[in-house]
Amino acid sequence: MMLTRRAAERLKALVLVLTAVFFAWQLASGALFEQLGGGFGWAALPSIALLILMAGSYRLGAGEEPPEPSQEAQAPVWPVLLMALPLLASLALPLHAHGEHGTSASLLLDGTLGGGARVSGVLYLAPADADAPGLWLAPADGGEPREVFSPERGVLDYAPAPDGRRVAATVPGTEGGEDIWLVDVLGRVSQPLTDCAPDACRSPAWSADGSLLAYERVERGAETGRIWLLDLQTGETAPVYEDPQIAGSDPQFSREGSRLAFVDSSAGAIRVVDLEQGGATLVPTQLREVGSLSPDGSALVYADIRAVGRQYFSQLWLATLGEGGELRSLLDDPQEEIAPAWSPDGRWIVYGSRRLDRAEGMAIQMMLYDVETGEVQQVTSGDEYNQTVFSWDASGSRVLVQRFRLDEMVAAPELWVYDLATGEMTLLVENAFDGAWLP
Repeated sequence: MMLTRRAAERLKALVLVLTAVFFAWQLASGALFEQLGGGFGWAALPSIALLILMAGSYRLGAGEEPPEPSQEAQAPVWPVLLMALPLLASLALPLHAHGEHGTSASLLLDGTLGGGARVSGVLYLAPADADAPGLWLAPADGGEPREVFSPERGVLDYAPAPDGRRVAATVPGTEGGEDIWLVDVLGRVSQPLTDCAPDACRSPAWSADGSLLAYERVERGAETGRIWLLDLQTGETAPVYEDPQIAGSDPQFSREGSRLAFVDSSAGAIRVVDLEQGGATLVPTQLREVGSLSPDGSALVYADIRAVGRQYFSQLWLATLGEGGELRSLLDDPQEEIAPAWSPDGRWIVYGSRRLDRAEGMAIQMMLYDVETGEVQQVTSGDEYNQTVFSWDASGSRVLVQRFRLDEMVAAPELWVYDLATGEMTLLVENAFDGAWLP
């Protein structure tokens, strides 16, 4: 196919301008930084300027009289189409990154998702009083929170990846069920990891090296689910146990990656799977909460029910795992304890506690247990706030605390940060819940 010389020059100029505008938009939106990293992203700026200058050069010489239409020189179309190839290839990239089905192993592991600069702060769901809360990120030291991922039906739960750049988030499906999506923490790229509808896939948990994702899959109409593993290198997924009678919920990997724990409701226990040696340990529980694995995977601290007279309260138990393991009460004088969380260095266990005699009121207080000495420190006091959920930062120097006021009829949860060095408790964000530090 042939074009007139004038038409060919104008078409070339148009293609170059469109290419420059597209890459300028990608640069402004930050997508180029996600795709290429910081250095190559900035390198695109002079390239865009060069494209615009080249576009201006495609014109007839000044003062040149245009020939008669019948006498205009003919030019082939293929050089123009060749110039358009980079633009067409670039347009395909965002479509792949935001696709609605399937999982690309290269997209997950080559840095396309979550590449570029590291981001620090606290992830959380908000607004807490909304029907469909979204995923937000707040700077840990103060500053304006930023929306990360807010699909139409909201985010049910999530887990940040060990690299601190990606998040696995559970999202309700358009036709029922739930699926897990992969989102970069800058909120620019997202895609589904599972295709579970009409089943529900939820409660994602990352392995220590970020290569595996454990999650709960509940078949439509079933009361209990099973734990599945997704290999992010191959995209393959399968249940941990072939036996459908082994139920599972709330999966959790140990920090160093040797064990996977989850609640097995069919066995009335927390099942701790040894990923290196094989086999599993069953830790009996009536409360059916998974608790917290020690960083080295050698022990599990969790809350379970005990009878005190005719009443029942939760207390903390410590289970040592492996050969010769034992089970004992964590505290010599247990009261009513909830929500234990082991620090990354293994030294502390933070938890919530309320006295059985209610001598200090109805509020649940934040406590710190020293694993080496067995000593307990009471962090909070007073009856204004309940302390209910705790999350450590990677350094083990700060604790994210979910609190809600007891002196208000209708109170939304709040997220606070406790600094172990200074002893200060600082409000981070209101009307928010399910907070987690970025690694």
